[in-house]
Amino acid sequence: MEVGSFPTSAHPAHWLVVIMVLLVNVLGLWWLNHRKSKAGSITRHTWAAKRIAYWAYMIMACALVCYLDLKFQVTEAVFCVRTYVLIFPLGLIDFYFAECRRVDMKVIAGSGLWCLTMYLRVCTVRQLIGPGKIAVLSDFSTASLLTEALRYVVVLIFVGIFGDLIFSPAHRLAHHRRVYAYQHKVHHEYTNNLTALVLYHGSMFDDFLMPLTVAMGAVVFALLVHWSGLDGTLGTSNLTEMLMVFNTLFAHAHDVRCANLMFPLPPSLNFSAYHVVHHLNPDKNFGLTLPSDIIWDKLLGVKTAMDPVAFEAEMKEKRLGAAPSLLGKIGKQSQALKKH
Repeated sequence: MEVGSFPTSAHPAHWLVVIMVLLVNVLGLWWLNHRKSKAGSITRHTWAAKRIAYWAYMIMACALVCYLDLKFQVTEAVFCVRTYVLIFPLGLIDFYFAECRRVDMKVIAGSGLWCLTMYLRVCTVRQLIGPGKIAVLSDFSTASLLTEALRYVVVLIFVGIFGDLIFSPAHRLAHHRRVYAYQHKVHHEYTNNLTALVLYHGSMFDDFLMPLTVAMGAVVFALLVHWSGLDGTLGTSNLTEMLMVFNTLFAHAHDVRCANLMFPLPPSLNFSAYHVVHHLNPDKNFGLTLPSDIIWDKLLGVKTAMDPVAFEAEMKEKRLGAAPSLLGKIGKQSQALKKH
């Protein structure tokens, strides 16, 4: 690992990649909207074929990031912008596979606001702890990559816990009757036939506040790691940063199995399976995982948390329509929930 302060200027190679991929993102989203508005689902693919496509792009993007950072200097701002620009094509791939017919072009601006919260988090950690807290992977041996995989799992779990404890109450406030219609309602325009880019579909304030809660959780984790003296072991790297953002994008994927591509989890901890319940019934599952919602339900004296498996069984029992299969594509929303 090479750990050091970010330089004051970025090599033009980074800007070239950012501009080229950003152009692909804009034109790709426009083309998919144009094509799918007429044809709907472009073609049918097996889950195995989809999985290969997801993994192929993620491996290619991660390899490109590692190469660029090893050869050319990059600033904090460019590091964050490049991360989100390279993440976006994964959303395009998911949109291609999804039954969703259209995604508003404003999701590009929404991803920019998510990127801003990442930059604020990096700057905050630098101010509170010091520079050089994002390592650059320079050893690509099997042992090093396994260490990175372990680092990613640890960061995913703890940032997920701390972030969700902040996200859940903030999300509940966004659903308050005096706030919902002016801000968060935009995000819930997509209830059935979700796709990954819906993550960035919301009002400007919403697209800033929601990721900010996760960024705050990441700051808490960074502080705890620093105070424990484990910066070199548990701190993030350029590779784990990419994997974390890839993982976040799958929160609204068209298939609930996508979240398990990054790390296999039961439905109650699989934020894609868990969060789709919220889109089908906005009164349930405000957090991203069951444990966080259980804690806040206890504190607030309410009952909103529901295991996705129990939700599926309840919908079938009440004959309200097909619930989202935890082993396949998201099912159709029932008429009762559509009226909510």
